[in-house]
Amino acid sequence: ELEKAEEIEKLREALESLSPIESWILRRRFGMADPDDPDHETPQMPQNYTRLAQACGIDVAAVKRIEKSAMEKLREAW
Repeated sequence: ELEKAEEIEKLREALESLSPIESWILRRRFGMADPDDPDHETPQMPQNYTRLAQACGIDVAAVKRIEKSAMEKLREAW
């Protein structure tokens, strides 16, 4: 249980190191709870690229580029 809590904290810190848009996209893409949401303990449904693109006002390719960049940053930090 302690290891799990430590891993969750490490992930939370890594997500905070990303830009706001990178963090926002990853949290919604993978259905992670959002700390800015009043009900932040509740995981959300993962969203597809089309929904994320519509919500951001960008195209799907841009969402994928942002996600890829964010994932690379997380791999380096991990």
